Amino acid sequence: MFVLHNDIVKKHTEVFSAYVNIDYMDGIRANAEVSELDFTDSAFELNEDNSETISVKYLDLSGE
Repeated sequence: MFVLHNDIVKKHTEVFSAYVNIDYMDGIRANAEVSELDFTDSAFELNEDNSETISVKYLDLSGE
């Protein structure tokens, strides 16, 4: 028995809505921090239609 291991790297592009609350300490933009981040959807669907293959590496039995 043997196992082949392939490395496939993909980039997915999706558009989602979110609620963002930003706090400004002392009213200074340089001190801004995200205090709350809520996505309207609870799951992110990653499918082949919205993906791009970055790299594919097929390894042989010796691991090369």
